[in-house]
Formats: sequence, C-alpha cells, structure tokens
Amino acid sequence: MPALRTLTCALTLALAASTCLAQGMPETDQERKDREFQLVFQEGLYALTKRDMQRAYQLFQQAVKLYPERPTAYYNLACAYSIDEDPETAVKYLRMAYERGFNDLAHMGRDMDLDAIRNTPAYRQVRAELEQAALLNVPPALSQVPAGEKLPLYVVIHGDTDTPSEVLQQVYQAAQAQGPAGVLVPQGPFEAENGGRAWRSQQEAGAGRMEFLVLRRLKEFLEETPSVDPQQVYLIGLGFSAYKAVSIAGHNPEAFTGVYAHGPLLGAEAGEIATKVRAYLVVDPQDAGQVASGVEARDAIYAAQGRAVLERWSGTPNAGLTAEDGPLQRGLAWLSGQAVKLPHAGEAVPF
Repeated sequence: MPALRTLTCALTLALAASTCLAQGMPETDQERKDREFQLVFQEGLYALTKRDMQRAYQLFQQAVKLYPERPTAYYNLACAYSIDEDPETAVKYLRMAYERGFNDLAHMGRDMDLDAIRNTPAYRQVRAELEQAALLNVPPALSQVPAGEKLPLYVVIHGDTDTPSEVLQQVYQAAQAQGPAGVLVPQGPFEAENGGRAWRSQQEAGAGRMEFLVLRRLKEFLEETPSVDPQQVYLIGLGFSAYKAVSIAGHNPEAFTGVYAHGPLLGAEAGEIATKVRAYLVVDPQDAGQVASGVEARDAIYAAQGRAVLERWSGTPNAGLTAEDGPLQRGLAWLSGQAVKLPHAGEAVPF
C-alpha cells in the first residue's frame, strides 16, 4: 500500500474545515467531498496497518464511491484482499487500479501487503499483463558504449520534454572525461510538444512507470552488453526527474552504485529512503525552496546510513552537463570514489 504517514493529514483537514466554518466560510460541496475522501482514505490505511480488514474494506469501498475514477482506493482494496489471502479478488482490484492510472509496477513488486499472493497463478498472470501494458508503445532506450572491458555505466533519466538523443550525447561526452564509460538513456513513454519525450501525460498525475521502465531497460542492456561492469552502474536524474532518481536508487541499491540528481524537489520522496545511498545532489542556490528540499534529501540519506554531497550551483541541469567545470564532472568523480573540492566550500550562502 502507499506509505502511511499518520492520521495527521486527516486531522488537519478536519481542523481546517472547522476553522472555515468558524470564520463564516462554509465548505462547498466539492470541498466537503474532498475532505470526506481524505478522511476515509487515511482511516482505511490505518485499518489496513492494524489488520482490521473488515473496516479497511468498508472504508476503501466508501472512498471508491466518492471518487470511482481514482486508482489508489482500488489498489488498497487489492492489498486488503491479498492480506486475507484472496488472490482472485485482489487481482480484480489490481486490474481496476491499473485501468484508472495506477501504474507503479515497481512499488507493486516490493509491496509486502501483496506478498501473500505473489506466487499464485492469478498474481503472476496479472503481473505479466500489466508489464506488457506498461511497455506498450514505449520506445527502446538509447545507448553509446566505447570499446573496453569492465566499463562503468551511467543510466540517465532525462527531464520531461528533454530530447533523449541530445541528453545521450551531452552525458557521453562529459563522462569520457572520467575515462571510458557507457551511457544508457531510457526514453519516457510520451511524446512532448517540442519533439522530446516525457515521463507523464496530462492524464497521469505522476511518473509511476518510470522506475519500472528504468529497471527493465537496464536489465535488458546489461544482458546484451557484457563489456559493462554491473558493479559500476550510476543513476543520473535531471530536472523534475531528479527526485525520482534519488528514490529509485534508494529502492534499488543492488542495481545502482550511486546517484547524481540535479533539480528541484529532491526531498519529495525522501521519506522512502530506507537503505544506504551514495548520492551527489545539486540544487540552484537562488531558489531557497529547492535548497531546502535538497537538504531534506541529504538528511534522509544520512539517516539511512548513506553518504551524500549537496552542491549549490547556479544554472539549469542540462547546462551542468556541458560546463567544463560543472557539477556533473564533480559528481561523477565523487561517486567513483575520488576526492572533489566544491566551489565556495565553507562560505556562508545567504538566501
């Protein structure tokens, strides 16, 4: 199931509604519906964690009635029926969740609430169906590998609207300054208006398929490219894909040796980092919110016994790829174990 923070969200919504009423601002019907959905959904998560299955069923069904087009209540119903070891019903709700936009197959693959049905024929069948659907019409990854053996590999998650072929060339040229290395750029599933690729569409709230696609393309590439060393695979996230790179590396320490993430919202999924991560994080010092989010990500990595560098660098993530003295060169060097000196290290940086 999605991570259960606490019931704080639901309580906050209730208090906010009380405040509005006290100030003579009655809720609209839409606001009341939204608040009710959040309350029953959060209470459903609480019931699920307490293994009060009958109450969980009741609450998530209530959430479905309020917003039948939203996928998360269906997904949590699947989790509930899995815990009750009812694979057929669980699979039915997994399909319904996917049809409504829940396509985070990587999360589904590690969700312990689904462990009870994971080895059943029903789950294996739906998993195969959903993977096939997730790969439909997604272009293959782009790659460039020089001659050599035991080469490091940089897997790049391009930003939304980036042109993957341009990103491939930029990173490949920059990477060779550290020595021969291969570059792999999985492509986002959607066409962008500028001719680039995007990880989400207007119909999808997030980039749920990203982790699954990145891992699938990496697995395929390693099987086809024996000259690459699977023990030296580094993940690079750019722009609004950077925060996902941090969480993907945190979820898959067996796949990635380290992560370079340059962009905003780096701490957006910091709460999910539970394993050691080696990360080089880059934020724009002119954006205090971006810096604060980078600090949140760095601190979460420290809390998980990982290692991180947070660099403040003025410029866009893609400009950082081509700058001769840009952050990418420092990041790649540090991730490979070299000592690096940050510009203006130790200086106070006012906001």
